[in-house]
Amino acid sequence: EVEEHLVRIVRVRAVRELTNERACGTPTPYLLNMLTRQCLLLAQAVSYTKEQGHATPAALAEALGCHPFVAKKLLVQAKQFHTNEVGHLLDTLFRFDRGVKNGSIDYESALDILVMKMVEREAVVRSV
Repeated sequence: EVEEHLVRIVRVRAVRELTNERACGTPTPYLLNMLTRQCLLLAQAVSYTKEQGHATPAALAEALGCHPFVAKKLLVQAKQFHTNEVGHLLDTLFRFDRGVKNGSIDYESALDILVMKMVEREAVVRSV
C-alpha cells in the first residue's frame, strides 16, 4: 500500500514537472525524446531484473552502460512496472514518433496524449 502511494506521488510529480517544463519553454520534441530514452532504459531494467531475479545497481549499471546512480533509480522504477506495461508505453511512444514524422500528429498533441495516459494509469492505480 505504501509503494502504491509512492508510485502515485511520483506520477503526479512527473506530470507536474512536464507541465512546468512546457510552461518554461522547453521544446516539446526534447521532452518527448527525453521520455522515450527514459522508457527505453526502464524497459531494459525491467527485462534485466526479470531475467536476473535480483539485480544490484552496480550490475545493472554495467549491463546498461549507465552510471550507478541512474541504475539505482531505474531499479526502483522497474519494480513499479510490469513488462507488458512498459512495452505498451514504448509502443505508444514509437507510434507518436512515427506519427510526428509522417505528419499525422504534432509534438504537442503527442505529449498531451502521453500525459493523459500517465494520468489515466494513475486513476486506475488509485481505484484498485
